[in-house]
Amino acid sequence: AKEKICNKRMDTICEFEYEKRCNDKKNGYKGFTRTCKAEPIRKCHQEEREECEDVQSTECDLQPKQECFKVPDVECSETPRQVCHEYISHNCVNEDEEICGKIPRKECSEIPGDVCTTVHRKVPVRKSVEVCN
Repeated sequence: AKEKICNKRMDTICEFEYEKRCNDKKNGYKGFTRTCKAEPIRKCHQEEREECEDVQSTECDLQPKQECFKVPDVECSETPRQVCHEYISHNCVNEDEEICGKIPRKECSEIPGDVCTTVHRKVPVRKSVEVCN
């Protein structure tokens, strides 16, 4: 279908008009001399103009459209994990010690004492940690 689109606007139009102007020059007691000439004067006025253009109109219909996009699947699960801390424990065993001195007669005394052994162990501590694939 053809359609006509029109725009209105104001234009300034200028024209020259000639106006007669005269100068009088005195000539003493003899009178005066008059000189006349036509001088151009610019006169402008506003005029409304309309411009029209034939345009082929197009009709469009909106069509439903479905846009799809993929979303990566993220699965999270809690996995128990063992965290180990090192500590030192002392295993002590009581031992009796016999001390003898050089005396004409044999005299012995028992002194209880501790003998310690240092043992290194790793002790697991349970912590919950979020694991994501």
